[in-house]
Amino acid sequence: MSFPTRIAVAALLLLLAAGCSNLRDQSYDVMVINRTARPLTVGLVKNGPEFEWTWAAPEDIAVQHPAARGVHWGAIVAPGATGELTNTGRFARGVMAVLRVYAGVREFDEMLAMGREDADRVNVLVPPGHGAVIVVERNNQLEALYKRPMPAPPAP
Repeated sequence: MSFPTRIAVAALLLLLAAGCSNLRDQSYDVMVINRTARPLTVGLVKNGPEFEWTWAAPEDIAVQHPAARGVHWGAIVAPGATGELTNTGRFARGVMAVLRVYAGVREFDEMLAMGREDADRVNVLVPPGHGAVIVVERNNQLEALYKRPMPAPPAP
């Protein structure tokens, strides 16, 4: 194969590799409406690759830095208040953003000890873009409902 042909083949392979990447950039803007009597500790995480620190869940941080103590994770939403979380990241095909909610102001070690089925923790899949999650407490269990925002009415 001649040198120009090799260059053309290499360039074609690079273009194909770039076009076949299954990572995509996605942005999220989630309003968290706290309709409980307790503060909430909230944050956005991913349920798969690619790992990014700004999307790391408490358990991801513990794996990356086993000696980590006193780590601050998430934001606090006071009872009756609304908080906003925004983040942008690279997502592999099939990976989704998850709003993680813990009842109360939680320390890092407390969050690590709480599993998916814990009554004081709830995970909500959220699609890219703008949305809102209403968090309530029923029968001592956190519940959350995702809502797309209503479109603005047309201008007169």
